Amino acid sequence: RGTVEPQLAGGQMITEHWYLVDIEFDGIWVEAMTSFAPSETALIGTRLMQEHRLHIDFVRRSVTLTRSESD
Repeated sequence: RGTVEPQLAGGQMITEHWYLVDIEFDGIWVEAMTSFAPSETALIGTRLMQEHRLHIDFVRRSVTLTRSESD
């Protein structure tokens, strides 16, 4: 536990408390750093998706996340 100062998309800096939590992502339990906000949804960092491919199709309005095949 500690504090972190992330920069938001609009450029402003904020201070948040962060915590280590265990979450299940794509069927695998991982330890992740999180902060809490008054929201019903959560954001994940791109580090959790490092073994995945993200496809965004704006025309079809769809998003697909698949686990990458090892080369």
